[in-house]
Amino acid sequence: GDEPNKVSKRFWLSPDIWIRNQQDDIPKYQNVEFGQDNYVYIRAKNRGTKTARNTTVEVYRSIPAIGNRWPKGWTLIGTAQIDTLEPDASQAVAIRWDKDDIPKPGHYCFYVRVLNDKDAMKFPEKADSLVNMRNNNAIVSRNFNVVDLLKNVTDTFEVTVHNPKDEDAAIDLVFEEEDKLLDSDGAGAFVDLGPLYSRWQKAGGKGTNIKPLEGTTIQLLSTPAKLIGIPMKAAEFQPIVMKVSAFEPMPGEGSTREYQLSTQGWVDGKLIGGVDYTLETRAQDTDTDEDGLKDIFDIDDDNDCITDVDEIKSGLNPLDPSDANVGGTIDFETLGTPGMEITNQFETTQGVTFSSSKSPIILVKAGEKPIAFVSVYNAEGKKTRRQNKANHAAPDSNVGQFMVMAKHTSGSDLKLSYSHPVAQASGEVLDIDGGEVLTIIARDAEGKELSRQQIDKRSPNAGDGRAVRWAFEAGEPSIKTVEITQRGRGLGIAFDNFSASLCSANPKQPITAKVFKPRPKITSREPVFTARVGKPSTPSLKACTMLLKTAPEVDPSTKQTEATIRIEMPPGVCPEAGSEAIIRFQKVPTTPSFPDHRRYIDNGDNTVTDTQSGLIWLKNANCIGTQYPSFAKDCTSEEGPVNWEHAQDFVAGLNNKQYPECDANHSDWRLPSVQEMQSLVHYGFSKPAMSNAAGNGPWQEKDAFSNVKSNSYWTSTPDAAAPELAWRLRMDRGLLFTEQKSYPLYVWPVRGGNCKCPVDQ
Repeated sequence: GDEPNKVSKRFWLSPDIWIRNQQDDIPKYQNVEFGQDNYVYIRAKNRGTKTARNTTVEVYRSIPAIGNRWPKGWTLIGTAQIDTLEPDASQAVAIRWDKDDIPKPGHYCFYVRVLNDKDAMKFPEKADSLVNMRNNNAIVSRNFNVVDLLKNVTDTFEVTVHNPKDEDAAIDLVFEEEDKLLDSDGAGAFVDLGPLYSRWQKAGGKGTNIKPLEGTTIQLLSTPAKLIGIPMKAAEFQPIVMKVSAFEPMPGEGSTREYQLSTQGWVDGKLIGGVDYTLETRAQDTDTDEDGLKDIFDIDDDNDCITDVDEIKSGLNPLDPSDANVGGTIDFETLGTPGMEITNQFETTQGVTFSSSKSPIILVKAGEKPIAFVSVYNAEGKKTRRQNKANHAAPDSNVGQFMVMAKHTSGSDLKLSYSHPVAQASGEVLDIDGGEVLTIIARDAEGKELSRQQIDKRSPNAGDGRAVRWAFEAGEPSIKTVEITQRGRGLGIAFDNFSASLCSANPKQPITAKVFKPRPKITSREPVFTARVGKPSTPSLKACTMLLKTAPEVDPSTKQTEATIRIEMPPGVCPEAGSEAIIRFQKVPTTPSFPDHRRYIDNGDNTVTDTQSGLIWLKNANCIGTQYPSFAKDCTSEEGPVNWEHAQDFVAGLNNKQYPECDANHSDWRLPSVQEMQSLVHYGFSKPAMSNAAGNGPWQEKDAFSNVKSNSYWTSTPDAAAPELAWRLRMDRGLLFTEQKSYPLYVWPVRGGNCKCPVDQ
């Protein structure tokens, strides 16, 4: 193109450079794979009117940095030759990047120079690589990487910030993303400034659409976000760490969605460089575990028997089903240090710790001095009549070279404690003979006994040096500890081959449901069923899950003979286990029918009565943002959102007459419960999911209510399983989620009588 190019901005996004992990000539960018050869492809085009001969292509690499200098910091990967290139023709060449020359895993920036004696650089190359690219069309760069959030909901990567000037300067960091990723639930972006944080704070800590968190981390609330005036020394390099997350599928049809995140550096109002990322996320049709339930509705996206909320809270990946096997079997073969005490060596990988109330649990190698049992076998697997008093198990026991033992003359014990409750637990005990009796008890998180087993000399495979297997199958993740206690004479007990699973081989059905035909006297089009509500499918989930199969007679016109319906309800809504509940289902019509009476009545005092629930709401659905914006100190990008504690404070202030523009002369306001908040929802509409005053169309501004936000509102209902969380309602679609209480959301006070709390459609 034209030299210099005064139009383009992000020169580091050349489409004529791409990486492939194999030489396949496919023009699509891949991230660099460490430990193998990679190929850098460059596409050159002859824009002249004469044939170009003997053209050399040079490719350089550098760490992904904002403001790279030329030639400092650039390392030559290789060159390629284009012998002949006709006018207006293009040719792609591949340069092999040897695996031994790739210094470490991670992202890289590429800088390409196309050299020809007949077409010299029009402008002399300087230290500023961005200026070189702007001035010369024979120089291009690719500072771009793909961030895969399809297999893991979070990713962390490093970017280097560089002051390209030969004097101290203040750097501005700008983060741009045009498709509003951060406006979506579950999405997040964070920047850890490291040592630059204290400098930025001392310089005033200025920025837009940001929120400082603990340590040196800053959250980007929306884009564009800016960190302004970070002091840097002349020619200084400093790494920063970025973290992006997409805990939930993003809006949009299909199974994938892409967002373009750009990180840019500016000095004195001039762009000095940048790095771009394509964030690949799940979309609304994603079904990670292919169980027929889309991730947007599934509480366990990878079907590993841990709810997504619990996995995220524990730092696990809710898209990785390998979490379920708790790391596989523990056979102790990899430790290799006889005599060491076994405690928490497997806590991180397998989620289990070992303890004993009587004596340490010790790693023992076969053939060495016994501390727990003396077998009748030697190293060749032959009986020795106890002449060789060494720890050799029977040849068919398959216990390997290492095992663990609890030494005590009588009453030895071992306790296994699991980080997460498991559905299956098993292991082996060795050398049960004579008068030895082992009692094995599985308990839940509250210490309640779930099941017990007893092993003695009459048990299958018991005897000198032999291994007897014990196993518990709970049907659901409820086993928190396993206790093994010995009675009778003996040197102690030996163990091996422990395993556990969060999922059950024979899972219990969370609900026992019986479906009846529609009652003959019902004149409504709504089929009526009776269901018996059972326990939640996951102990930590306080919401109930009802799985109902419809009878074929419900709708004879369809060929489908059964369907599965899953209903999630927040705490306080679920019927007690074993109770009877009448459940009505209605198909939402294409053109909804509405009641003739008005749904909402304006009381003329800045309050509105919901005739369907009997509740009285504040007319202004964002009174903080419109009347008292200074109260909303928890959010810098919008006026109105506050954290959960401040939401409670604001409502208390209404009742104490501190905010007269919002109290409507009443002093009995409260933050709505999760049921009260959901009563506003009409699922026939979206953005927001509520009707107008008449109840016959979507809500419009100042039609009963004003300033309704298609965003999340706080409820007063905390998460019973996690005190740091509380329930929120997404008003755009009427969906309920839990959220950290420290996060800023909107507040809509309510007052009045008992909530009947139906939800339309």
